[in-house]
Amino acid sequence: SLLQQAVTLNADNADCQYNLGSVYLDKDQPDQALDAFQKAANLRPDDASIYNDMALTYERLGKKQEAEDSWNKVLQFAKTPDLLKQAKTHLDFLQAQS
Repeated sequence: SLLQQAVTLNADNADCQYNLGSVYLDKDQPDQALDAFQKAANLRPDDASIYNDMALTYERLGKKQEAEDSWNKVLQFAKTPDLLKQAKTHLDFLQAQS
């Protein structure tokens, strides 16, 4: 509830939106998580971590194309080998399902 208050007070804070999305995802509320992650991505469109969690959320919701699009954004913006590896692994898995 504190994060929800923080978002209400400062809706243009990407960190608050991202953290709220993470809490929703941990509580198995993927629709609410996705909404928060999308807002965070709009505020900070070059953040690979946001797209990483957004992709995981799309996967949980069974939205394959949206997950692939988000993983590709991770590949585009990631600066760490761990994020790059995770994105490639998930993309390979999703594409193998086609």
